[in-house]
Amino acid sequence: MINNHDLWAMEYKALSSLLASMSVLGTDAAAGPPDRPEPGEYTIEDGVAVIPVKGVLSVDPSYYAKLFGYATAFADIRRMAIEAMNDQAVEKILLDIDSPGGTVAGTKGTATVLNTVGKAKPLYAWTSNAMTSAAYWLGSTARKIGAEATAQIGSIGVIATMMDISKMAERFGVKVNIIKTGKWKAAGHPFRPMSDDEKDYFQDHVDNVLGIFIRDVARFRGIDAEAAAIMSDDARVYLAGAAQENGLIDGTYDSREQFMEKASGRDKTKTLFPAKAQRREGITNKKETIMNIDQLKVEHPDVYDAAVKIGKELGKADAITDVSDKLARAEARARGTEERVMAIVGQVADEATVAKVQAILDTGIDAEKIEQLKAVFGSTETAEATANSTQQQILEALQNMTPAAVVDGGDSTETAETDEDKRKAQAKSIADRANR
Repeated sequence: MINNHDLWAMEYKALSSLLASMSVLGTDAAAGPPDRPEPGEYTIEDGVAVIPVKGVLSVDPSYYAKLFGYATAFADIRRMAIEAMNDQAVEKILLDIDSPGGTVAGTKGTATVLNTVGKAKPLYAWTSNAMTSAAYWLGSTARKIGAEATAQIGSIGVIATMMDISKMAERFGVKVNIIKTGKWKAAGHPFRPMSDDEKDYFQDHVDNVLGIFIRDVARFRGIDAEAAAIMSDDARVYLAGAAQENGLIDGTYDSREQFMEKASGRDKTKTLFPAKAQRREGITNKKETIMNIDQLKVEHPDVYDAAVKIGKELGKADAITDVSDKLARAEARARGTEERVMAIVGQVADEATVAKVQAILDTGIDAEKIEQLKAVFGSTETAEATANSTQQQILEALQNMTPAAVVDGGDSTETAETDEDKRKAQAKSIADRANR
């Protein structure tokens, strides 16, 4: 007998037809066919595992297979997805869906498995006819969803049917006595009218399941729950074009093959997994090809450009580091020379003169200014001969203190720039050359 409390994630017209068939066929249909239908198997097409998701979806499809002619078990979908994920010949996975939906039981668990599989291998979903309710729940786990223009998409909602046949029983003189424990134990029983409290009770169940459905669609499609709720539009069924406009799918296509080529960027002349492609074709001897720069530039310009860009970035970093090291060495040499000059000055001059020389050094004096200072010291008419001799020694020491700039491994004798702006300009010049 049909479970009167089943919750369905199924397009309502398909469910109505199913329930009508159940009522007509009665217990004969409930018995199901003698043998359960053979479980589905995926096929591999150009490295893509095609998983059939057909008809009514349920935990046990044998009953519905007799009514509709075809059905799919959630367990088979999960099994095929996991097998395809572990199959070395499979690069991508496609859910080929033609289903109005099915039972709530089994849907979320199957969607969770598909979402996990999709993180290991690219997962796509396609329909040429119907992808509604529970079928869309599963399809939403795909990174891309495609459909033919006339396909029906959506019906993001939950439905439960509660029959009240108490009047019919009364008409036939049948009185049903219900013995129960607890207020809710007989809620929804078909041989008694449903109270308002019981209607609210079941509505709460349905609303909670819808919340789970909406949250999963939001998570799988990469949107927030509010956007997913708006997208569902009160369980509306869309044609594919409108479904794309409302964000349920990613595009409409003339065929499944066209969808896969566009959605996955597949080029039949290339492959991201050459080793796997060779195994599928039975190729065992792999010949290695070595390219020179000119060949790489002509045959793979995108790879060449990427390599050049990376090389420039590395060269720029190395050049800046090299300049910084050289300037640091020059500054160290300058400091050493300054210390030696002050040692000499300290030996030949009094404290006042030493203080003056130190003040001059602190200004960052260079050779040209030292020449100017010669004239100043030389013009002192009142200085004694010994003082003039001392001044000459100081000037010579100052002329020799200007540090050598390190340009080639520290061997060059070019004068190092002591001005900070000039140092920065030099570093920038080298970096610009490396970036050309």
